[in-house]
Amino acid sequence: MRLPGTFAVVSLMTGSVVEQLVPAQPQINGSSLEAADLEDQRIAVASAVALLSGLIMVCMFVLQLGVLSTYLSESVVKAFTSAAAFHVAVSQLQSMLGLRLPRHSGNFALFKTLASVLENLPQTNMAELLISLVCLAVLVPIKEINHHYRTRLRTPIPVEILTVRHAVTPPLHHSYTTAVTAV
Repeated sequence: MRLPGTFAVVSLMTGSVVEQLVPAQPQINGSSLEAADLEDQRIAVASAVALLSGLIMVCMFVLQLGVLSTYLSESVVKAFTSAAAFHVAVSQLQSMLGLRLPRHSGNFALFKTLASVLENLPQTNMAELLISLVCLAVLVPIKEINHHYRTRLRTPIPVEILTVRHAVTPPLHHSYTTAVTAV
């Protein structure tokens, strides 16, 4: 049995550790020396966490600890996966809607973020929302096609690369003041 979403879960955990050890300070000017130092610290913490989690995974592989996943009930795995998916969806909402909101931390941060997004819905950047919806409308069906026809296709359709290439075209950023968050 394979636990789905391992990469997403490790990413969420890494982000949580980075946020706890080196919290973001939005009042720092992005071009200042302090901001660069803060970014270097965040990268160093994320790198250390990634290296440590990779070493743990390799050790688990060597010790054949994958059989432990057979003792997890299917309902526990599905609940964990659904919760991780909900967390990822809520964390991406503000980017999809073009909202610039402060980060929440601590207990119930996920629900505080959701409440902030719902409160600020009238300030949605329509250009970023449209770009997000078009990307989803392209990505999801082609990912399904890749999955359904994986035995017939020599190589999967590189829809992610093509979508990023066309979603970050310069005219959109200059005309509609959209933010590029993944280049």
